[in-house]
Amino acid sequence: MKKVDDLADGLRQGMRRLASGVCVISGFSETLGRAAMTASSVTSVSDEPPSLLVCVNKSAQMDEVLKGSEHFCVNILSSEQQEVSEVCATPELGEERFSVGTWQQYQKSGLYYLQHAPAVFVCAKQKVFEHGTHSIYVANVDEVLVSDLKQQALVYAEGRYHYL
Repeated sequence: MKKVDDLADGLRQGMRRLASGVCVISGFSETLGRAAMTASSVTSVSDEPPSLLVCVNKSAQMDEVLKGSEHFCVNILSSEQQEVSEVCATPELGEERFSVGTWQQYQKSGLYYLQHAPAVFVCAKQKVFEHGTHSIYVANVDEVLVSDLKQQALVYAEGRYHYL
């Protein structure tokens, strides 16, 4: 074991070793339209009320989209959706992100979600905290859609995708 003197670099190196589930956050803003972003910083907060949090870099377009809207979706990805993750992790693709995967518009909110995702959480934003380079969005879960299909989880660790 070695000590890393640069703490920011050490944090990045250490967190690469923590396997994370892969999600795509989807949202809509009146000024920016629909947006989607790959995220591994998604965590459940409470089951009463059912809530979760999402961390988004303040330099990402998704941060501006989420700040300008009240709702968003968290789409948990399966091993069959790795390409969706890769496309949604490429900021310059913009609207092209919706050309990969089967996106469905959710009638109640107008948000888009991945139809074949293992699970989708439709969320109502409650609070936003800023810390360092990121915004932390805390949201109540309004609805949950769960697939009946048997799917392998898509996880990310050590800079690459893995399947469970």
